[in-house]
Amino acid sequence: MDIWQSQKMKFQRTKALKVSFCLRGVNNHYIYHYLRFIKPIAEAMATGTTFKEISGSVAAKLPLILAPANEQKRIADKLDAVLAQVDACRDRLDRIPAIIKRFRQSVLVDAVTGKLTAEFRKSSEYSDTDLGWELPDCWDLLTISDVAEVKGGKRLPKGKLLVSRNTGFPYIRAGQLKDGTVIPDEQLYLEADVQSQIARYIVKCGDVYITIVGACIGDAGVIPPSYDGANLTENAAKLCDFKKVVSSQFLAFWLRSQLLQDIIQKEIKSGAQGKLALMRIKTLPLPYPPFNEQTEIVRRVESLFAYADRLEARYHAARAQVEKLIPALLAKAFRGELVPQDPNDEPAIELLARIVATKADAPPKKRAGKQLSNNS
Repeated sequence: MDIWQSQKMKFQRTKALKVSFCLRGVNNHYIYHYLRFIKPIAEAMATGTTFKEISGSVAAKLPLILAPANEQKRIADKLDAVLAQVDACRDRLDRIPAIIKRFRQSVLVDAVTGKLTAEFRKSSEYSDTDLGWELPDCWDLLTISDVAEVKGGKRLPKGKLLVSRNTGFPYIRAGQLKDGTVIPDEQLYLEADVQSQIARYIVKCGDVYITIVGACIGDAGVIPPSYDGANLTENAAKLCDFKKVVSSQFLAFWLRSQLLQDIIQKEIKSGAQGKLALMRIKTLPLPYPPFNEQTEIVRRVESLFAYADRLEARYHAARAQVEKLIPALLAKAFRGELVPQDPNDEPAIELLARIVATKADAPPKKRAGKQLSNNS
């Protein structure tokens, strides 16, 4: 049913009515919630390019559903109560992403220090490291250069641009390096002649990347099969040509762990834009467990991360439902379905007539005029 045609409430729709909502009989909280309710209508009437706004004459034409005075209070009180509960629910839900983020980091730290697979190993002995945390005795502590080559990406030749047309030569930008992989959103490509100039700076499936410039320095992950042979931005480095048997995923998990991230942040050069030098990446420490344990670590981390992903999906679904509650409650309120109606209430039409009469009897406001100076 059209809410403006609903007869379930003793409401009166008025057009182009300017009233002071401080007048007796009009509840300010009722008007506040009503304005939230008609916000989509107001936004549709707004004009402007950079900033949308509504003029006074347009605002005067906004529809007004006026309930009896007593019912206004019941509606306002009910909305105050239920919307406060919605806000509290939303606040509690909004704590979940931070909790999930801490959970993932806790998983990574336990994984790269051997705690996640403690029962998997025959040895349960640990030894201190110079880095402030313990490692299993059967693990080695190496550097990145002990297990992989570190190479940079390449910027576009001067004057050359990326194109949206699929030329068969995808170019990986720093903004695509997220969540441990390459995000294909808004993929751009190199022209064939440009790619030939920087053909040496490509990545292969299984290479590990790490961003080295910008706000997200240290983001790391594994190049997926779909980006085998793609060119890599100069804002990232690749770890490739492995010298030892190492799991790419384990290496990426180590790079993403808070333990290494703390080391990286200390190493970033000061300035307006920090940078992680390739030579410094080579000297970064690397816990190195036996390969069978690396494989088990990756399996367990991926399983726990999948669990976190499910929790995150449930959070987003719940958050979306909460956001739908507010307009639904407001619509219900102004359809006359949120609170009971009392036949003894003064009809809204009488309240409206009194407001109009009060406004008509009020003395006209004096317009402020320009004052002449004594020298005029």
